[in-house]
Amino acid sequence: MAAMAALIVVSVGLLRTALMAADAAQIGVRTLSWDPDQRIVDRLMSEDRSVVISRRLEPEPIGSPQDWHEVLREVVSRSDIVVMIEERAVDCVLSEGGSWIDTRIRGTVGKVLRQAQARKVATGSDLEVHMSGGELMVGKVRVVARDPSAAVEINQVPTGGVLLLFLRDYSNTWYPMHPPLIVNSVTKYPWRYEVANQPINPLENMSIEDIGNEIARIK
Repeated sequence: MAAMAALIVVSVGLLRTALMAADAAQIGVRTLSWDPDQRIVDRLMSEDRSVVISRRLEPEPIGSPQDWHEVLREVVSRSDIVVMIEERAVDCVLSEGGSWIDTRIRGTVGKVLRQAQARKVATGSDLEVHMSGGELMVGKVRVVARDPSAAVEINQVPTGGVLLLFLRDYSNTWYPMHPPLIVNSVTKYPWRYEVANQPINPLENMSIEDIGNEIARIK
């Protein structure tokens, strides 16, 4: 998986996971650096209860455009498909040979706004999307995989919500080029998040009609 595909680091669950080094020390969390050659399960110790796998991710920079048209065009240029899906389930799975954790979103494609010729999806088909980072019980150990520079507050995506996704295919797995957006009367982020030196761009609070019309104009 290409690390640049990860625009945010998330974990999904009923608990907030915003672990800082000082907090980790106080509650006995063991922190490890990500090693692509070692499976998480092989790195756990019998006395572990909670472990953080730390990895600095390098998202593709969006640059500094402030106009939503510019942001949308740049994100679309990096995406193989732009779709709206009805979200059915969100969970976390081991990835990258068991060395990392991805958050997985599964749903049904409701509308295709744009797609490349080489990698097409059909309305009504099932779609699975991976996002780098997450939280998972490995045996009896709670393992959080995250970028230490990201402070993330998690709100679970409501079941049956409609998500707008800008996706790129990496080794037959879809990864987002932009944080997912919940589509109601306007677009909203399902997670509140803040990434160091990465300002939130202006695609929130937009109508899906405006976004769809602008995408249709992009050559």
